[in-house]
Amino acid sequence: MIKTIVSLTCILSTFLTAQTIQVGTLEVKTVHPKLIDKVPLGVYLGTYEYPLHNRYTISANVDGFITKINIKPFEKVVKGEKLFSLTSPKLLDLQAKYINNILEKEYLEKEVARLTPLVKKGAVANKKLIESLNKLQKFKSTISFEEDVLLAHGMSEKQIKYIKSKHKPDPTLSIFAPQTGSISSLNITSGSFVTQGSVLAKLLNTSECHFSINMNWKEADTLKVGEKVFSDSEEFAVFARSPQIDTISQTRSIDLHQEGNCDAKGGVSRNIAFYREHKAYVISDNALITLNDKYVLFKKTSDGFELVEVKLLGSSNGLSYIEAALSSDDFIAVSSVLTLKTIAQEKDE
Repeated sequence: MIKTIVSLTCILSTFLTAQTIQVGTLEVKTVHPKLIDKVPLGVYLGTYEYPLHNRYTISANVDGFITKINIKPFEKVVKGEKLFSLTSPKLLDLQAKYINNILEKEYLEKEVARLTPLVKKGAVANKKLIESLNKLQKFKSTISFEEDVLLAHGMSEKQIKYIKSKHKPDPTLSIFAPQTGSISSLNITSGSFVTQGSVLAKLLNTSECHFSINMNWKEADTLKVGEKVFSDSEEFAVFARSPQIDTISQTRSIDLHQEGNCDAKGGVSRNIAFYREHKAYVISDNALITLNDKYVLFKKTSDGFELVEVKLLGSSNGLSYIEAALSSDDFIAVSSVLTLKTIAQEKDE
């Protein structure tokens, strides 16, 4: 919009008093400031990463031979899915001792049941019943401990219940997926012997992703944990801020948590333009000038223009994001701005 200006009203209390300036005929293009709800933080290079709590190492709980592999590298699995079968001589030895102690316990239970009425009748000495009760308690404690050992070696409660009821060992140890995800590496072959603690495979749950960036510490300190930040197509939340500032770059590391599935982008590095929620006006960089170390712009009035001091929040792609006493109906000068500035300074002198 081309306007013919007859006078210029300059109002900026720190260095001008309100006055009307005769400037003759001046053509000035004006536009409306646009109210927005997001302002740019800047463009940052970062890397997508999977959090440590979504990285799983699947290890052998006991020495043994791998008898079956049910998965392939990079295959997707669900939590509880059977991955490997393992036969362990050590596990069979533990089960044999467990079964023997169960048989001893069951014998003692029958012996206590037999002796109890006899003691009441005085046909058997009470001492013999007490000895049997003590032995029974000892075997119960031993069996309970052995069950914990079998569980620690990877056996399921269902397997232990079977061994306990059938008095038969279960030679196969099944290893299951601890979480839904993808097999990122497979380190064994069928028939191989593994020792306790050997890494069989690694699994990644790719449903959660983080994006790590380095930001000037002053800007970083304006971000709050939990605050939402945005790119053109993605949403992130500030997960954590590094407590340490890099002494050379004067930046602070920011860990951003991506909302939703990150589509298995772990390891990808890219530049992302970030925005944060903040109501502001966006105007062309051409509209903004500095005057006495302050950012100002020219707002059209009924008989000219007036200076309005603004707070610059950021700039990107030829646009400035500002806070100012404006409305979307105002007209802002975007051409001949330097001429208006010169007139304002000359009049002030």
